[in-house]
Amino acid sequence: LSLADLRTLAAAHSPVLRRAAADADVAYGQVVQAGLHPNPTVGYQADAVQPALRVPPGSTASGAGQQGGYVSFLIKTAGKLGLAQQVAGFDYVNALVAVRRAEAEVAAAVRAQYFAVLVARQGVEVSRALAGLADEVYRLQ
Repeated sequence: LSLADLRTLAAAHSPVLRRAAADADVAYGQVVQAGLHPNPTVGYQADAVQPALRVPPGSTASGAGQQGGYVSFLIKTAGKLGLAQQVAGFDYVNALVAVRRAEAEVAAAVRAQYFAVLVARQGVEVSRALAGLADEVYRLQ
């Protein structure tokens, strides 16, 4: 395999690159989420309900307690959504830089190991030549 083939294989199957790309996708999702308005909250609340309470005749008390519905909606003003999205955008840019750094690190590691294998091959060839030379010297003696 050539160095280019090995770099292509490493780029396609490296878990380091997959993790960096996934982190960048997460950061992009946070950019989108930071620009959205918060969801409203709708609910029903009951407190101090006593259905088994025995109320004497003529009394104004009841076991109904306090009950009611509510709606809550947070309204962000003064451009806070845009500012939050810009902050998340910087995190996204940093995640993209991390992807590029991971790509460079993987490529450098592949290149270093490729040349280490070439050096080891040359070492084997030199050792074979030395062994052949030693055999020839022994045969001549």
